[in-house]
Amino acid sequence: DLNRNFNANWQIEDKSYNLSSADYRSPTYRGKNPESEPETKAVVNFINEVDPKVIFSYHCLSSVSADELLSAKSAKNDTLYMMLSNIIAEIYSDGYREAVNYPLKEDKSIKSFSSSGSLPEFAYAKGIPAFDLEICLDYEDMLNRCRTDTTTVETLEFATRGHKNALIKILEYFSK
Repeated sequence: DLNRNFNANWQIEDKSYNLSSADYRSPTYRGKNPESEPETKAVVNFINEVDPKVIFSYHCLSSVSADELLSAKSAKNDTLYMMLSNIIAEIYSDGYREAVNYPLKEDKSIKSFSSSGSLPEFAYAKGIPAFDLEICLDYEDMLNRCRTDTTTVETLEFATRGHKNALIKILEYFSK
């Protein structure tokens, strides 16, 4: 699982989905060592070369995600990092929901945290706010389509419209 293959708390076994990231038979297997996969190495090289201000990693079943932003577990007690992460999450969520005509979230603070060895963990170690984006329960139809791998063009267009607007709002925020 490339989302558990980064050199950031990689050695900590993750048990998301009641599966072990240390078990080579598991779909959440983290790999034989950190950055053992060429795709992970490519992302690491890209981040080191570009030095981004923020990273969004879109993933969910059928490649459809919404505005559920997961931050690095190891950042939970880093007050400044979490303040910035919560600001970014709020801007992103508002932008996404505005574009898809969904009610704004009342509490936009980060409540979910990514697995050990994840891209957000790796980025946090470098001081870069980073998020895994997942689907959330608010989007029941999208969630059901993802779970059954029946994503439609309309579902993809819906998610794309939300992410595009959210990214525009983030760019506007960081350009100030």
